[in-house]
Amino acid sequence: MRIFECSCGSEGVSLDTLDNTHLLMSWWQHGHGFHEGGFRHRLGYIWDIIRKGHPYADSIVFLREEALQFAKEITGLAESLEKL
Repeated sequence: MRIFECSCGSEGVSLDTLDNTHLLMSWWQHGHGFHEGGFRHRLGYIWDIIRKGHPYADSIVFLREEALQFAKEITGLAESLEKL
């Protein structure tokens, strides 16, 4: 798994392979918002980890070709930033 942290330091994106055929991209916040919902909220995250293997609510699963196209788009956008 690779984690890319936001420059603000409060959010990030994790990338991982899913059964060697798909790419899983998930968004997260530091602390997963545990301060907002207390113990019951934490149990919900634990249940998601047990059931799904991760606590992320916002995820995208890409096929290989889709992941390559996404990477190409991100590269193009990042390269255009240098030209500004």
